Amino acid sequence: GANGVSEREDLAQVKSPANLRLLFAVKGSGSYLSDVKVRIDDATGPTLLTAVSKGPLFYVALPPGLYNLILDNAGQVQTMQVAIPDSGAIERSFYWVSD
Repeated sequence: GANGVSEREDLAQVKSPANLRLLFAVKGSGSYLSDVKVRIDDATGPTLLTAVSKGPLFYVALPPGLYNLILDNAGQVQTMQVAIPDSGAIERSFYWVSD
């Protein structure tokens, strides 16, 4: 979320327990993106989460471990493997080229 003031306030309340924090934007311009399809798979294969981001920020709490992220913005797919630590959070930014 985080498209409006109230959404940013709501998101701030869930930021603390979230240990994976993602940001979505357009490469070069820095314009934020919403409606990015998010899939998180356990490194061993099973899909744990599928969702669509309502705004440029996407937060989730996951158990420590290794995960595969599959992010789809209007058919442009990016993948990344992340390791969630026992404590602290991982922050990653993803940028796509403009249509």
